[in-house]
Amino acid sequence: MINQKRAQNQYLSWILIFGMVVALSFLLYNWSIEQATERTEELESRTDPLVCSELGISIDGSCQDFKSIKLNITNSNNVEVIGFILRTVGLYPEDDDYLQSKVIYDKIKSDNTKKFTILKKGTVSQITVVPIAKRNKKNIYCEEKAVIKEEGDLQQC
Repeated sequence: MINQKRAQNQYLSWILIFGMVVALSFLLYNWSIEQATERTEELESRTDPLVCSELGISIDGSCQDFKSIKLNITNSNNVEVIGFILRTVGLYPEDDDYLQSKVIYDKIKSDNTKKFTILKKGTVSQITVVPIAKRNKKNIYCEEKAVIKEEGDLQQC
């Protein structure tokens, strides 16, 4: 009779543990879906196809030395560029600074060119420049208008 009660207690404990795991899984799943939805809505609010269609930049000159990257960025369309995101990929994947990202706010008016000197670490094999515009007091990030410079385009200064 005593062994039967112990067996029942073991089954009951396994059922309780399984129930807690299912409940925690349900809560974690709902929380992660909510977080993903919020982040997606935030990203969608930061893009505007109409603004981005009128935006355009080009990099006329680019070079790098050990400590900096020098870029000549031209705003080639009608919308004022208020800044850009600079993403760099290092030459060696094992380095701590292999992937870097910086946001630089500096206005470039239509049909104007500005020279930028950006500090960096190590040798860079790729640069991506994503323009930022402003509409209704909101920054608009135009990923589809990004300009990419590969290793062959990045000469030493």
